[in-house]
Amino acid sequence: MKRMRLKKKKRSFKFFKIFIFILIFSFVCKYIVDIVTHYELDISNEEFLNIILDDSSYLEKYEKNQNNLFDKTLTFLTNLNIHEPVNILKTFMHYDYSEEVFNEDPPIKEESEEIVEPKVYIYNTHQQEKYSLVGYENYNITPNVMMGSYILQDKLKAYNIEAMVEDRSVSDLLNINGWNYASSYKATRYFLEDVLSKNKFDLIIDLHRDALSKDKSTTEINGKSYAKVLFVVGVEHDNYEPNLELSKTLNTLINSSYPTLSRGVITKSGSGVNGIYNQDLAPNIILLEVGGQDNTVSEVMNTLEAVAEIINTYLEDS
Repeated sequence: MKRMRLKKKKRSFKFFKIFIFILIFSFVCKYIVDIVTHYELDISNEEFLNIILDDSSYLEKYEKNQNNLFDKTLTFLTNLNIHEPVNILKTFMHYDYSEEVFNEDPPIKEESEEIVEPKVYIYNTHQQEKYSLVGYENYNITPNVMMGSYILQDKLKAYNIEAMVEDRSVSDLLNINGWNYASSYKATRYFLEDVLSKNKFDLIIDLHRDALSKDKSTTEINGKSYAKVLFVVGVEHDNYEPNLELSKTLNTLINSSYPTLSRGVITKSGSGVNGIYNQDLAPNIILLEVGGQDNTVSEVMNTLEAVAEIINTYLEDS
């Protein structure tokens, strides 16, 4: 009888310990979730891009972070890794600004402070066009053309050229209106009309990624691998000539500094294609295809660095 009582006591004590452990674990989880939920991402756009652009050491840094138990717990509980900039970028893309509450008054700008207007507007009609996952398979990272837009913005900043990147979600606008994927240009037309009513830009870029094999989308220049570019001009509107001339000018500049980087300038019209690409809204809109689905982030980065240099030359000569 004594043994049975002792066994019952031990069993009861064991269940009690398990209960206490579960209770403590629940409080800890709630505490961590509260921290992450209210965590302010205190990182500037420049710092954020520097993490992405530090391609040579980024994966090593990320791997070290993943070995940290606390980081793993945060990722498991919230699906947000604060050390992974691409995940943060995706979060920003779907951020609901309507619920944001500002508790403090915005800082008052000094009268002498110069406000720099953006000269370039970069957007992606097909925001989720993806690049190669090589090197990122184990890191929950999907490089896409929207990442390319931010990289180009950063490269232009090195030339003191302010660029505005469209971060509103095309897919959200399609879903709200019940439009299919083929209506993506209708969605970005709304964004374009909106920004053009408030801003004046020297250059507007719709950044895409083509679909073609690696050997056709890649070139090597001075020992560096680049994703090739292609200019696309829609000619199914009356005022396409300035857009075509602009694309040809930029293409010539690229060919003079980076031979083999460009695949040229093509015009589009007829059945089965858009034929306008919203280029009827302004004479300085270009559609730029950068690489293909098999190009790596490093190759795309090299190309966008070259494109930024060409844009700087163009703007200086204009």
